[in-house]
Amino acid sequence: MTSLTGEIMKKICKAVVCTLLCAAVFAIGAVSAMAENIKVPDATHEYANDFAGILSENTKQQINAESKQLESEKGIQFVVVTVENLNGVSVEDYANALFNQWGIGDKTTDKGILFLISQKDRKDKIEVGNGLQGEITDIDSKDLLDTGVPYLKQNNFDAGVRQIYVNTLKKLGIQPSAVSAPESQSAQDRNGHSRNAVPGIIIAVILLLLFSRKFHGGPRSFGGGFRGFTWLGRFGGFNDFGGGDSSFGG
Repeated sequence: MTSLTGEIMKKICKAVVCTLLCAAVFAIGAVSAMAENIKVPDATHEYANDFAGILSENTKQQINAESKQLESEKGIQFVVVTVENLNGVSVEDYANALFNQWGIGDKTTDKGILFLISQKDRKDKIEVGNGLQGEITDIDSKDLLDTGVPYLKQNNFDAGVRQIYVNTLKKLGIQPSAVSAPESQSAQDRNGHSRNAVPGIIIAVILLLLFSRKFHGGPRSFGGGFRGFTWLGRFGGFNDFGGGDSSFGG
């Protein structure tokens, strides 16, 4: 009786395992089919692909040079893609479709990285091949995308993309040689304050000279008044820029 029960249990276990395997295969097939049906830009021979037109030539050249060297020395394909919008597709599905349709990463090692950013949808994503998932986890991807927040909030895509790109290389233990990280935000703020202080200094010097002339010779009086200037700064931003599969409203 015990032997019969054991045989029945074995058959049930085999049936359950077979069912789960079939379901997994079906799910993988469905995902692959969906990825193939999503329309993405045609593949290029460049590592930096700025379909949204938001990056400078200098940044694209730096990324192309660094990624070319990276693939030559480490066998890692690191591709950056900007698009205007995702055509109503989630950033996860779009990135997956782009990654697979372009065939990013060697088929044997699967060491590919895609950094995707959609300008109008305010979304970004880092997609990593299986060969690198032990080095860049989902949490790592979120943290890496967060490093671009201070720049992307000011619509400074150039600096934001460079920051994320450089930090991703460093996460892989690679010191970038072609791409320079943007100036730190605090340094930018200091420089901005210094530049804004220049007009005030000039005006103060002019006033000092005018008053000096008034009390030490020159015209005794002068008409008119000094109304000064009002310096108004305005910049658009991403109200909620997050990491990982981030969404940043404009």
